[in-house]
Amino acid sequence: MVLVYLFASVSLVVGFLIYFYAPYWKVRKVPGPPVTPLVGHLPLLSKYELDLFGILAKNYGPIFRFHMGRQPLIFVADPELIREVGIKKFKSIPNRSMPSPITNSPIHQKGLFFTRDSRWSSMRNIIVAIYQPSHLASLIPTMQSHIERSTKTLSTIKEDEDITFSDFSIKLSTDIIGEAAFGIDFGLAKQEKGEAEAAEAEEPEEEVADFVQKHVYATTSLKMDLSGSFSIMLGLLIPFLQEPFRHILKRIPWTADFKIDQTNSRLSKRMDEIVTKRAQKIDRGRKDFLSVVLNARDKDEAARELLTPDFVSALTYEHLLAGSTTSSFTIASLLYLVSKHPEVEAKLIEEIDQFGPRDRVIKEVMRFFFVSPLIARQTSEQVELGGYVLPKGTWVWLAPGVMARDPKNFPEPNAFRPERFDPNCNEEKQRHPYAFIPFGIGPRACIGQKFAILEIKLAAIHLYRRYIFRHSPLMESPLQFQYGIVANFKHVYFYLPYWRVRAVPGPPATFLVGHLPALAKYGPDILRVFAKEYGPIFRFHMGRQPLVIVADAELCKEVGIKKFKDIKNRSSPPPTVGSPLHQDALFLTRDSTWSSMRNTITPLYQPARLSALIPTVQSYVRALGGSISAAQRQQPFVPFSDLALRMAIDVIGATAFGVDFALSAAQPQPEAGGDPHFAADLLSECEESMAYLRMDLSSSLSTVLGLVAPALQIPLKHFLERLPGTTDRAIRAVEARLCRRIDALVARRSGERERGEGSVDFLAALLRARGSEGDEELLAPNYIRALTYEHLLAGTRTTAFTISSVVYLVAKRPDVETKLLHEIDAFGPRDRDPTADDLHTKFPYLDQVIKEAMRFYTVSPLVARETSQQVEIGGYVLPKGTYVWLALGVLAKDPNQFPEPDVFRPERFDPTCEEEKRRHPYAHIPFGIGPRACIGQKFALHEIKLTIIHLYRHFVFRHSPHMESPIELEYGLVLEFKHG
Repeated sequence: MVLVYLFASVSLVVGFLIYFYAPYWKVRKVPGPPVTPLVGHLPLLSKYELDLFGILAKNYGPIFRFHMGRQPLIFVADPELIREVGIKKFKSIPNRSMPSPITNSPIHQKGLFFTRDSRWSSMRNIIVAIYQPSHLASLIPTMQSHIERSTKTLSTIKEDEDITFSDFSIKLSTDIIGEAAFGIDFGLAKQEKGEAEAAEAEEPEEEVADFVQKHVYATTSLKMDLSGSFSIMLGLLIPFLQEPFRHILKRIPWTADFKIDQTNSRLSKRMDEIVTKRAQKIDRGRKDFLSVVLNARDKDEAARELLTPDFVSALTYEHLLAGSTTSSFTIASLLYLVSKHPEVEAKLIEEIDQFGPRDRVIKEVMRFFFVSPLIARQTSEQVELGGYVLPKGTWVWLAPGVMARDPKNFPEPNAFRPERFDPNCNEEKQRHPYAFIPFGIGPRACIGQKFAILEIKLAAIHLYRRYIFRHSPLMESPLQFQYGIVANFKHVYFYLPYWRVRAVPGPPATFLVGHLPALAKYGPDILRVFAKEYGPIFRFHMGRQPLVIVADAELCKEVGIKKFKDIKNRSSPPPTVGSPLHQDALFLTRDSTWSSMRNTITPLYQPARLSALIPTVQSYVRALGGSISAAQRQQPFVPFSDLALRMAIDVIGATAFGVDFALSAAQPQPEAGGDPHFAADLLSECEESMAYLRMDLSSSLSTVLGLVAPALQIPLKHFLERLPGTTDRAIRAVEARLCRRIDALVARRSGERERGEGSVDFLAALLRARGSEGDEELLAPNYIRALTYEHLLAGTRTTAFTISSVVYLVAKRPDVETKLLHEIDAFGPRDRDPTADDLHTKFPYLDQVIKEAMRFYTVSPLVARETSQQVEIGGYVLPKGTYVWLALGVLAKDPNQFPEPDVFRPERFDPTCEEEKRRHPYAHIPFGIGPRACIGQKFALHEIKLTIIHLYRHFVFRHSPHMESPIELEYGLVLEFKHG
């Protein structure tokens, strides 16, 4: 048996090595850098981007090996070798290799770009005839009309107003291709349609918008990075697993593969509908590509067999895919580069005024920013190239982007100099004819290149006849790009959030992790350092996500009150994402649902009802005193923060649920619903659920990923929830049990209400409110469940921490303790319980002590908000969706508001004190600010005051000699003592 296992293990290892090293072994003689197992040279590509290939060509020569994960690519970066690949030996290298994003999508595979062998040559022969000069000339009026119409949008922009021109150019190019390929006017780059114009449109406007939206998603999903689907990434590393995993993942909702598959399916269906609708017309009478292809198919039997509906759909869609992004990139590049070079701009405008332009500027633009810097090919048989024998199936990729920066063919390659393409220039005459191939080479070259050049020229002529363009001062320098199937301006996933708030100052951020390492090392104190260095409003990166941190009292007032309608929602921290138990509660509900829910709940916190809860709170406070006495008898030191937390949980259990958890051992534990273990089980599940609310490596994998790549958190969470042994599955299980437990409690309490049994706890009051107001939708079971749980989550650790903070800080200051004891003793005998009015009026120094303790240790040092529309804060324009976090902990230690902030001095909150009078009214906001402030703050203060009064009537506290110094704190969603 041992030999069998040994043989199996060896076989697996050998199989693994053969699979991963066989592709390399076949081309091992081609030079290249050392390879990292599994990932190949992807780390190098991530670090240097496309500049890497120029470096490798310099180090290893004009033909070298690069590993895209497991897959070796043979790169060719020499004009003569490229001519050999693209023309001389085309019959041996006729097909394109298929990168992993394309293997996921039939609608991309069936276009001319990726069809192979005889089908490709037959299809190309039919289509080439469509691109004759006469047909292209007939499309010029269509292009011209879209260009003229789109510039009306530019005319509405003020002279000193910024415009994101790359967005404008993609809309323009998509409109032109929509008309030329489909005969459909997308209308993206023009002003809104009038009613009559909309009524005359062949395609309903909502259908056009839906089609364009699907196209945008299908195009942007063609990426080989972390924003791609899991199966795409797997295709880079372990190709044979890509298809099986794609078929599994496309059936799992919320995965990227599911969304891509659904989008491509709907896109294919929509394309088929367009093709079918056009095919049924006898007199199509159009110049668009689809109509011309259908006309050609109708005339020839062989064409009908070749151009089946699915291939016609793919061919037509391919025009949109290939002709919009590339042309728009070149147009935007032209404006960017020309505006940097006044001498080029002057010559270009002069030429246009004389009716031009010539090709030199466009060629130099396309050389300088190469839109398709790599061209994929694959050998169909063994072939020799550059002295190396390449077996059948080898991926041979041409690097025209490297050649475009080769100083041998382009002296001073980093200078933008259109004159280098002047036919009379010596540089142009001496250059190899295949050193510049922006549209590819040979029979596989871009079939629509003449159309693209016409579009670019017409756009440039029209724009420079009317406008002069200048760089915005907000534009990044140097210009940044993203590289997918083609190059584009860098609205890349990981930098888009930063780019939107780049004007806000902040320290340099580390890729992926942002400032999390600094936060882990220094805790929230790092925000005080940043505020001192960068000012009262600065940028902090929580992984990928930038937060705009506000650390100024007046700005906090602006965010929380003055501009509340623009910043009314809370941003969701990663541990709560995808959890209805957290998302359906008052804390994270949004917009109208939140306001309606708050309006319903606010009456439950009226003074009369809070007063009615005081006897319940008082009973558990007494129980805490009993627990301390019992602990003293058993050991010399009391774990006070643990005992305070037990009491706080008991109080919330009784006042929120009507359940006695009996942690303070004050009352016998009643049965709930006939189950003697109900309360203990409910508490255990609540505590287990709360334990997962962490934002560090001890949390679930999906939560950690939520910090780095939020778009992947929900898909991965749904995937991991199905895998036994994962933390995500454990979280789902405990939340499911907790939901069932709370539902049983709600059902029991509903039955008590129907029987006329009264109760003063929050849940009973909530059920009465639902019954009286009849708002079943707002207070549906999922919302009641989440609201009930939220009270335990929000009302226990925060209150217990504050009580412990008061005791800890007062024990360090005998003078404060003396004044506090004097005030408490002066109230009356120990058996006199304070009323709500007493708590408000009879303990002014206690108020000051509690406020100072909450300032000294701010339990919620950050308050999360999110903009619901564009808004200006502190002179910075923040777009919709910006995370704006108020730094209450920084405010609390601001020496301008609190002199000697690291000194515990309750007297600073004395209303007669000059410091208090001068202080900004929103410098101390421990419960938040505005309509989103903590709804239970009065109840929490009642509980804290009752506890402190009772404890200091019976005890005096001293620090244990075993206590750490300074005190250690733990930072999660709220602040906690690390040790009891």
